[in-house]
Amino acid sequence: MKAAYRFFDNDKVTTQKILEPHYLATMNRCEKLAFTLALHDSSTFNFTTHRAKKGLGTVGKYNNAIDTENSKGFYTHPTLAVAPNGTPLGLLNNYFWNRHPKTEEEKKIPHRKRTVNYNDRWTNAIEDIEDRTDGKLNILHVADREADFNDFFIAIREKSQHFLVRSRNNRNIYNSTLHLHDYIKTLPVSGSFKQIIRNKLGRNNEKIDLHSLIDNQTTKSRIEAELNIQFCHVDLVLEKGYGGTINASMPVSVVRVFEETKEFKNDSDKIDWILITSIVVDSAEEAKYISQFYSYRWRIEEYFKILKSGFLLESSRYETYERTTNFIALMMIIAWRIFYITHMKRTNPEAPCTLILSDIEWKALHCKVYKTKAIPEEIPNIEKVVTWLAKLGGCHSVKKNADPGVISVWRGYRRLFDLASMFDLFNTS
Repeated sequence: MKAAYRFFDNDKVTTQKILEPHYLATMNRCEKLAFTLALHDSSTFNFTTHRAKKGLGTVGKYNNAIDTENSKGFYTHPTLAVAPNGTPLGLLNNYFWNRHPKTEEEKKIPHRKRTVNYNDRWTNAIEDIEDRTDGKLNILHVADREADFNDFFIAIREKSQHFLVRSRNNRNIYNSTLHLHDYIKTLPVSGSFKQIIRNKLGRNNEKIDLHSLIDNQTTKSRIEAELNIQFCHVDLVLEKGYGGTINASMPVSVVRVFEETKEFKNDSDKIDWILITSIVVDSAEEAKYISQFYSYRWRIEEYFKILKSGFLLESSRYETYERTTNFIALMMIIAWRIFYITHMKRTNPEAPCTLILSDIEWKALHCKVYKTKAIPEEIPNIEKVVTWLAKLGGCHSVKKNADPGVISVWRGYRRLFDLASMFDLFNTS
């Protein structure tokens, strides 16, 4: 424990140096693909109750508190690489930052004239990824409505990459009196398709998670919905920066994915996405792929859940901001590994376990779980091995077709490291 404190407190240890090897490994995985989805999003780490922790900023409300300036913590903005089939490949970038309380003078400055622009985290991520990959990857940058601003689009197009963003602003169409949201809703439906969606507590009484479209799963918590498609090509008005003047138009494809059902009392409960992309969409089938790619954006929300609910990182007791961010940077790598393992169990359970573990790891795991020295000739599948990991982590019963919890898999994986080291030592000597 003391060694960990000394490591995270070392001035030579930074979040960038911890994560850089992982970035490079992620790039190597991405280079094997025709293109990569880069999922962007921000989240907070709230340490309001840790009053002794130094160097924290404000992070908004804590437990619905009125005084937001007394809510302490910091922000993170990772970029998660995902394969076209939805498999998480690792992080391409991450950015920690603090937001400090404004002085009385700063509060009087109009928003558009402030020198500190927190939206820069989106464009900085684009710059960092492009510098690191040196243009070797074909990337589709995917983001939610928070990224619907011009500088984000411009930064991506300047790097000759593509974007896919859910629209928030009812934008002006170039050389037209119509606005984007109003215009696309007037178009005829081009097609429809069925999609499995999450049904957490029942379709009729629970607002669904609009992002959680999950393929090839038929568990009780998911049902099939009929989704309609509209799409078009338009030129959107571009305004460069805050308070800028109109200086260009941007050709984009716009895809609307929505459902028509009377099961909801409120229209806001229905799926209704308006997606802006730089990819040219010429058919309903291509629009369906755009919808599917955007649905993978929920992967980064699952990743945040592993970090905060699974690993309980907001309970870490490191004394300073620097130590805490160094610790979280290390755990972000492990969180991706656990995410990858559980995802493969869910989507490809019959595949050989060598896709997620080395030969030494699965053999050591088998010997431990079955208390035997005999090694099976046939390589076990992923479903079996992940169940073994969960049992090693303290989960004594995993129901059929159920996914073991992240915490039990993480505990098992942590124990497996020592088991594999000893197994390798005894078998090589």
